[in-house]
Amino acid sequence: MAVIGKIREKSGLLVFIVGLGLLLFIIPFNEIIQKFQGTGEQPIGEINGEEIMDSDWNFNARSQNMFQGYGNIPDDYRIQQETQLWNQMIIDTLLKTEVEKIGLQVSQTELNDYLILGDYPDDQLKEQFSFELAPGGEKVFRKDSVKKWYDRLITETASLQGDQAAQQKRNIYQNIEVPFKVNRLKKKYNAMAKFAVIATNSETTKSLIEKNATLEVSYVAKEVNTVPNDSVSVSDADVKSYYEKHKNEVKWKIEDDRRSFDYVLIDITPTDVDKENIMKNLDKVKTAFANASNDTSFVMANSDTKIGAQQQQQNPDALDVMPAQEFDQFQSAFPAEINTQISNAQKGDVIGPFPFTGKDGVAKVILVKVRDAFTRNETQVRHILIGTKTNGLEEGVNDKEIAAKSKLADSIVNVLKADNSKFAILATQFTDDKQGFAQNKGYYNVYPEAGLVPEFKNFALEGNVGDIKSVKTDYGYHVMEITKRGDFSHNYIALIDKEVKPSKETKMSVFEMQGLAFINAAQKSFEKAADKFNLEAKKDEIRLSYPLSRDLGYVKPLVEWSFAEGRKSGDVSTPIETKDGKYLVAKLNAVANYGSPSFEA
Repeated sequence: MAVIGKIREKSGLLVFIVGLGLLLFIIPFNEIIQKFQGTGEQPIGEINGEEIMDSDWNFNARSQNMFQGYGNIPDDYRIQQETQLWNQMIIDTLLKTEVEKIGLQVSQTELNDYLILGDYPDDQLKEQFSFELAPGGEKVFRKDSVKKWYDRLITETASLQGDQAAQQKRNIYQNIEVPFKVNRLKKKYNAMAKFAVIATNSETTKSLIEKNATLEVSYVAKEVNTVPNDSVSVSDADVKSYYEKHKNEVKWKIEDDRRSFDYVLIDITPTDVDKENIMKNLDKVKTAFANASNDTSFVMANSDTKIGAQQQQQNPDALDVMPAQEFDQFQSAFPAEINTQISNAQKGDVIGPFPFTGKDGVAKVILVKVRDAFTRNETQVRHILIGTKTNGLEEGVNDKEIAAKSKLADSIVNVLKADNSKFAILATQFTDDKQGFAQNKGYYNVYPEAGLVPEFKNFALEGNVGDIKSVKTDYGYHVMEITKRGDFSHNYIALIDKEVKPSKETKMSVFEMQGLAFINAAQKSFEKAADKFNLEAKKDEIRLSYPLSRDLGYVKPLVEWSFAEGRKSGDVSTPIETKDGKYLVAKLNAVANYGSPSFEA
């Protein structure tokens, strides 16, 4: 079930394929076909932020092979079939990414004993070796015919030498092993997504036999740790001899060029100087922001966070700027002094620039403009929630506990009626609305259109200023006090944000002071260098046919460096900048190429 946990954790199952498929390729199909038929290398879309070139998919060749041998084909039918092929290529690409993430594999044993020579062969093989016992009758699969064909294929391959043998093996790999394994992986993934379990018939049969079989066994045992180490010796010559005898066996065959490596990631952290420079740059546009007649265009031109249409507006003529909802200082994540400035500002005022770090840990510099303002008659209340439903209590089941909550709420009402200055202390101690109290100290502004439960809203709008009462709702008992009633001012704001990123000077400094220094140390020992520079050393590998690493994804410079001609084990890369703002330094541990492995590999 560990693999099931991975598929649930790392993907949205089949929903991922459908959802990401809608976003993956943003160029219309007819324009993509035009790009295939154009000249030169052109991008047709992107996956995980990396451009996909038309040569990567070789769509024209696949399409031509699909119609090879046919006469004139109607244009409508051709476009329909090409569209289906294109959509299938997208799905296959996405599925391949997901399968790689969760580590699904098809072993060589599974390929031979299950998909080729087993009772449940690949669909393509089953179709090819199914025959009619009588003309027009039902087709029957002939397993013995498959074995004869496969034995003849293997015997023929063994008789070939040199380039002919290599070409035959590659044909078997490309036309039998790869498509059979791909089809099997699709079935495994779909079974996981649908049933959250995957097992072969052979595994099920074996499990059944194991559960029902009874065996009597006589044996003697000798603990391995009782055998002295010095009584067993394996020389380098023994290992070399074993390699020479077994290197050409199928189980040792390397089916794809691979590179395994150690790597570290070096943070490129922006400096205080970087932040100050961004503050200065935003300060220069502050006046222009205040005088801008179209806040939407100004924000689009100057902010890292771009904005789009928002349907909530104060009036039809209001500028369409995000955030469209009114500013709420109690819900805002900005510092309290900034929230106070925004709440007290007039239309057209610009607050900032000021530094801000969000919940995601991203440091930014922000300018806020009050783009519109209005007043609304409201009643201000504050409350302490003595929760019932929020604490898992149900009427008819936990009546005693609910009655105790009601008495507690009544007691707090009596204390507040005698001295309402104790509200904050009591709220801190008793309220079950911890998150709300942290944001707004228990205060809410109530008006007829406010989205609040009826009992809460009715007491606020119908009571008098100073009233204190316990009000029951589905959430529990609200100890409420009406504190104020009148016209409250509200502001609509527009935001410009700039992420604090390291400058070129900062990147170069990290490159020279940390990256190059680490490389020098890593030439001797990668692990010791990582310890010296307080970095975490990790291991990973990539394949030439599918060069995505498990943790890093696709890092083009790393792939180009790893598979460069003459690259050998022990080589250390120069610092490679990644998309998430770090330097990567890698050291190759093993270089394995297609075919029989080298002794080192």
